[in-house]
Amino acid sequence: MKNKKFLVTMMMTLMVSVGAGCGGEKTAAEPQTQAAQAAQQAETEENTDEAGTEEKEEHPNAIKPEIDHGGAESDTEETEEENGAGETEEENDAAETENGAGEAQTGNNAGETQTASADGELSDDWTDMQFMLDGNLYELPVSYRELEADGWKFDLAAYGYSDGYIMNPGDKTYGTIELTNPDYDEDLKVWVGFINTGDKAQDILDCEIWTFQMDTCVGSRQLEKYPDMEIAGGIGFGSTREEVEAAFGECEDVYEADSGYNYVVCNYEMDYTYHLKLTIYEDKGVTAIDISTYE
Repeated sequence: MKNKKFLVTMMMTLMVSVGAGCGGEKTAAEPQTQAAQAAQQAETEENTDEAGTEEKEEHPNAIKPEIDHGGAESDTEETEEENGAGETEEENDAAETENGAGEAQTGNNAGETQTASADGELSDDWTDMQFMLDGNLYELPVSYRELEADGWKFDLAAYGYSDGYIMNPGDKTYGTIELTNPDYDEDLKVWVGFINTGDKAQDILDCEIWTFQMDTCVGSRQLEKYPDMEIAGGIGFGSTREEVEAAFGECEDVYEADSGYNYVVCNYEMDYTYHLKLTIYEDKGVTAIDISTYE
């Protein structure tokens, strides 16, 4: 009996000893494993933070345009200002500015002059969005650089963007940017709107113009020095309403000024895409031309 009690006592002692030892080792091992895991996690988070600091950041001048037509945000990695015009580098593509006349290089060759008429003559169809200024042929959308080369310019700093104005693909501005040309009257009003038709972000100066408006009058007084502007059908400054409707058809959208002002505004539109507005005085003929494309 005593032997049985002794054996039972010994077995219980061994069981307690073994249980304590396993629990002690497990308890000691768990903090070490948790510490290792914590260290590994901290190291992983540190590496993640370091990697995060290396991610590309949006250029401080990459501001949103006045009108956003659904253009995707650019993945531009770096934007540099060079010779007053922004140069955007995205992967291995680049929009380069050379000798003050930038040529945007994109997959769609945006920024190149588009001319429907290879012989330099105006199209007979006004919806081709062509116009001539003193014999120079343009077609909307037209590169700003092309107009700039012919003397039509604006000061970006005057609009509060001396460091450049970056436009993402599809971005578009209102037609409220005024161009000037020292060859003509300083009161001549020329307004344009810009659009980025390319596939990457670029400076506004390397973008294209989608709307062009010229007004040769200040109030009812016509200026003395302005360019000869002509659109399809031989219509230009001085053309009468009869000549306009003979070229484009009877205008169904006409605004008639109050009695005594003696002018009308004829609006033509095609497919909600092409727009033409002409201000026509009884004694002066056409004095203002506004042409726009929403293509």
